[in-house]
Amino acid sequence: MFAALGRFTVRFRWLIIVGWMAVTVVLRNHEGVRRHAMLAHEVGATWEEVLGSIMLTTPGVGLLPAVQAIPHAREGFDSARTTE
Repeated sequence: MFAALGRFTVRFRWLIIVGWMAVTVVLRNHEGVRRHAMLAHEVGATWEEVLGSIMLTTPGVGLLPAVQAIPHAREGFDSARTTE
């Protein structure tokens, strides 16, 4: 299934990762939030983009799950291996 992702751009793959991160926020899966934030950063996402994707979940699940996810996302984002 994931082999098919190879034909998409890095940016498109990042959007898929962010979509999964939003799902992990909804499920309150903090380890998943951490991992997806790390992966997003590794493929070029900024902290503002990651934070924005988390905040987009608030209409559906409320402010509390989003706010609780932020420190976990930041931890994962900061732990990413980047080529900068």
